[in-house]
Amino acid sequence: WVGDALDVRIVREVNSRLFSVGLEQEWDVGLAGTAVVRSVADLERALDRLPANTDEWVVKAAFGMSGREKLLGRGNRPSDELRNWLAKRLARDGAAVFEPWVERVAEVGLQVTVPQTGEPVLEGLTPMQVDASGTYRGSRITCDPETEANWSDAIDIGLRAAVRIRDVGYFGPLGIDAVRYRDREGAICLRSLQDINARCTMGRLGLGLRRLLQPGEVATWLHVNRKPAEVDAPRDEWGSWFANNLPADTRFIRTSPLRVGNRDVEHVTVLVIGRSAESLSEVESSLTHD
Repeated sequence: WVGDALDVRIVREVNSRLFSVGLEQEWDVGLAGTAVVRSVADLERALDRLPANTDEWVVKAAFGMSGREKLLGRGNRPSDELRNWLAKRLARDGAAVFEPWVERVAEVGLQVTVPQTGEPVLEGLTPMQVDASGTYRGSRITCDPETEANWSDAIDIGLRAAVRIRDVGYFGPLGIDAVRYRDREGAICLRSLQDINARCTMGRLGLGLRRLLQPGEVATWLHVNRKPAEVDAPRDEWGSWFANNLPADTRFIRTSPLRVGNRDVEHVTVLVIGRSAESLSEVESSLTHD
């Protein structure tokens, strides 16, 4: 059998946050104050450069996903906990990324297919549900033309990045997270390359669930933590509880098991389907911020 396979060194390179930060700096499209840190001294210098009214910041490992592999900080000096955490990541990866903490307004995933030759193809835009800690909680898998138009600048930069990624030698599924955030003056700003995920992302998997929709329906794919009482409830009772907490014009399809082997699972995925974006927004808000 003969087939094309990626060099794992290329996969590692384009999935590193150092790669996305490098593109941001080259194209001047990044978050002000972002810095690559290769030592605790680098971190302290990055803190010294922050504006006086910036109190919160975050250090992210070179590799991580869904809000993992990062540590929040406050003030103008790193805590002992953060120093120890950073030392381990630097020993493993050689570098980490420092960023000022900003107020997230909205976040989307660009789902792209990168060919070996030719132009990358945008397969879809998946607005993301993210909780207060930055952890991924689901994706809207239908996107109206107005929303796509509102993210056109991010799409342009994302496809530009996809071309660079193709030229490095990567091909296959690519997810690029873009975010709108509020700066210190209250203005809404765009960060087009929040994360580059050279792999099959949750948003990409969510696009496949569109086959379950009827014409005119909209849907969001949610990752829900079950409360202890819900875990103990029988399967049919949990389904009734979930249905009773949905707006009248919505339905749901469970996309993961409630039990694996002899253990009840505490985290499930559910496709919520409705006739309007407004009804989905209500469900997304209640289930991702509880």
